[in-house]
Amino acid sequence: WKSRAYREIALASNEMQPVVAQLNSIVEARTALLKIDFLFPVRPVLECPVTEMSFVRFREGCAYTDIERRTREIASVVSTRHIRGFRAHTWGTTPEQNGEAIYIGGWDSIEV
Repeated sequence: WKSRAYREIALASNEMQPVVAQLNSIVEARTALLKIDFLFPVRPVLECPVTEMSFVRFREGCAYTDIERRTREIASVVSTRHIRGFRAHTWGTTPEQNGEAIYIGGWDSIEV
C-alpha cells in the first residue's frame, strides 16, 4: 500500500469486505495489517526452497530510525558470512509498530 490511509480505504472497499469478514471469522482479535518497508527485495527470499521468518522486538528505547540503521548493519554482516545453504534475506520495519521488525531468510533446505 502507498500509505496507511490508502490501506484503510482499500480494506473498507466492497471488494475487500468479504476477505476481511473471512479473516475476522478465524482470528481472535483484529489482525494488524502493516505496511512493511523491506531493506532488500522480498521476492528472491520467498522464491527459495525454504523460507524462515522471525518477528523480533528490539530493546526498549530504540527509535525507529536506529532500528533501520541497525538492521542494515546486521544485514551487511549476514551478507558477508558466506553461510552454507544460505541464499538471500531481508529485514522489514514499520513505523506503526515502533521497536518491531521482521527478518526473512531464504535457504537451500532445512538440512543446512
